Amino acid sequence: CTDVTGFGFLGHLYEMVVHSGVGAVVFTENLTFLPGARKYAEMGLFPAVTYENVDYASACVSFSPDVDEATRMLLFDPQTSGGLLIAVEERKAPSLLERLRKGGVHWAFEAGKITSGSSIEVLRRE
Repeated sequence: CTDVTGFGFLGHLYEMVVHSGVGAVVFTENLTFLPGARKYAEMGLFPAVTYENVDYASACVSFSPDVDEATRMLLFDPQTSGGLLIAVEERKAPSLLERLRKGGVHWAFEAGKITSGSSIEVLRRE
């Protein structure tokens, strides 16, 4: 579990998978961004550290062609609202999500899955 502030979602996921010797797949349709974030992303308004996060983790990240540029950059954006990135066994995910929601965490969702390998693949499934 890690707080995604600073290195953004993908920077923290990068840290988790690289140091664990695994890879990951992220499903963008499951992600929720703060209100207004997409509007500013589409205008290209990001703090400088966003680009540092891109430089830091992008060598291990690949995006499917249908993931738009705003979403790509938002995943590197350091400006979060204290969100947590939690990795659990796949069979335990539904129970964790249910418990979080019952505890008042309304923005809990399954962002993707851990895979074999050593890279992060960002996909959009529909």
